[in-house]
Amino acid sequence: MKNWFAFFLFFLSAAPLCAGDLVPPVFLEPLPTEYGDEFRKFQGISSLAVTGDRDIWVTWYTGGVTEDRDNYVVLSRSRDGGKTWSKPLFCLDQPGEPRLYDPSIWFAPDGRLFLFFSQRPGHEGPADLWCISTEDPGSEKPTWSAPRFVTEGIMMNKPIADSKGRWILPVSVWNLPWAGDPDLDRSPNGPAGAWFVVSEDEGKSWTKLGRGYTPPEFALFDEHSIVELKDGRFWLMNRTNRGIGDFYSEDGGKTWTDFKESVIRHTSSRFFLRRLQSGNLILVKNGPIDQDAGRSRMTAFLSKDDGKTWEGGLLLDERHGVSYPDGDQTPDGTIHLTYDYSRTGAMEIYAVRITEADILAGTLVSPNSQLRVLVNKATGRVSDASQANVKLEENGDGKPFLAEPRSILKPLCEDDEIRDVETAQLIFRNRDYVFNEIPDWLKGRRFIFSPIDSTSAVCVGSGMVYAVTPTVKRNKDSAVEALENAGFEKAAKQEFILFGSSGNDAVTLFQKKMEKGEKIALPKWGVLIF
Repeated sequence: MKNWFAFFLFFLSAAPLCAGDLVPPVFLEPLPTEYGDEFRKFQGISSLAVTGDRDIWVTWYTGGVTEDRDNYVVLSRSRDGGKTWSKPLFCLDQPGEPRLYDPSIWFAPDGRLFLFFSQRPGHEGPADLWCISTEDPGSEKPTWSAPRFVTEGIMMNKPIADSKGRWILPVSVWNLPWAGDPDLDRSPNGPAGAWFVVSEDEGKSWTKLGRGYTPPEFALFDEHSIVELKDGRFWLMNRTNRGIGDFYSEDGGKTWTDFKESVIRHTSSRFFLRRLQSGNLILVKNGPIDQDAGRSRMTAFLSKDDGKTWEGGLLLDERHGVSYPDGDQTPDGTIHLTYDYSRTGAMEIYAVRITEADILAGTLVSPNSQLRVLVNKATGRVSDASQANVKLEENGDGKPFLAEPRSILKPLCEDDEIRDVETAQLIFRNRDYVFNEIPDWLKGRRFIFSPIDSTSAVCVGSGMVYAVTPTVKRNKDSAVEALENAGFEKAAKQEFILFGSSGNDAVTLFQKKMEKGEKIALPKWGVLIF
């Protein structure tokens, strides 16, 4: 539970919390101690806006140990063009379970700076979009409005202003029974979809005009971007469970074409699409245009023909765990971007400064451009394992650790998933155990997310496969026998405590080079990693 020592802007009744009922408090500078970098254990999903050549803002959400009911929104600022960044200036939060998350910051044509964010009454249920704004973003300490309700849904990307002066919000109502309102009508006749929400009075009122509907077999988190094309149509690019889906509207956003998978390949994650001052489009995504690179190789591209073709390809950050780009452009043409890295591990928010020339050249050619500028790093994660008094085996009698070649595994059970190995990630489908701090030699890898008592996979790309499990001496439910029978060998790496702080949870690393088509099944608890 959160500790409270700041005033509320509302009275919280004893009645059950419902979407639209809550107005979150605003914590102004100085940020209360409990929200400091040294106490936060998760952060990510950043958004950036510029209000002048040297005045840049970045917001993100943080708090809790992952994406959970303890999340809240913070805001940081740069007054020197993105070279250095302040500590978070304030946060938006609520008491108890309501979470605040997925912020998006936007400098509106009328000179106001808007900070949009979503809130949910609990960990599940319908979500609402709210905002605060300031009319003096250039001042040393801007005065922010009280939070106000905007509409139902979540907004994961920036608003736009179209050629008619309308303000347009890309708001979504997720077509997912487990990540929204369980009673929602998810058919094409229901409210789910990637909405085109319009204001014709500069944000005083909003209307849900039309939407792109993603069929359930493709639906995941609708995180769409909208651009107005030069021929007057609108293009809506939406995140799906397989990458990106495209929709087009020829009537100002009222009706939309049927869902179509995009020719742009992408992992299931947010991307950034925006019209630049030059008239070109910028797209920032993970990996090359025609490749799904997972959450790695954050790259920027340009299109001079409204998205028909893409040029350049400036690699912003090659690391695994980079995601959710967003950005804006200063009046001098500099492109400012932000993204997150390792939300529960390194817990870092980054910014970059680049130009169109850099993107087209595929390398930095502009003198003021810079990659990987650290905006903020949370340092509050101190694992239970680091405090445990457990003697760990060195395993010097094991085989040398082989880091290459990398393999690819596919779960044999359709309910199992592939997830990233990172701190605070859930390990098993039927337990609430999460990874402690990850040894360097396992960082950047993936694992089979399965029940604790049954995991299986087939190798679809030959290479090294790893498994971690406690030895029989540590835990009677060890999978060592099954691994050795399958040809796995102990590696010469020290034991580490996978989760918790008990010696029973100290695991040993096993490895094997598997060939395409080979299968592995563990009847007792172990984790398959590749």
